Amino acid sequence: MDSWEIVGITASVLSSLTLIPEVRNAIISKHMKDVAWGMLFLLFGASCCWLTYGIMFGGHIPLILAPSINITMEITLMILKRKYDRQQELELKNSLAPAEYES
Repeated sequence: MDSWEIVGITASVLSSLTLIPEVRNAIISKHMKDVAWGMLFLLFGASCCWLTYGIMFGGHIPLILAPSINITMEITLMILKRKYDRQQELELKNSLAPAEYES
């Protein structure tokens, strides 16, 4: 294994680990109001481009592995954001309902 491959694998692992704290915090706190959809879409787009680049130019494992893991994490964050945003909207709607409709 060449030194450039070791650097590439290290970079892949480190970049793949960057989203784990965000996913963990989202699951624990059950909200993602501070995470912007725009950021998620930009990260997703960038990861898709990196994956395409890795496949098209030689199929180097680091250039395929990192974006693949990142795409999985980004989709997870998108699902959690949608879920928790809907829950918050429903809770807000229910809290604003007239008292006569509450049981």
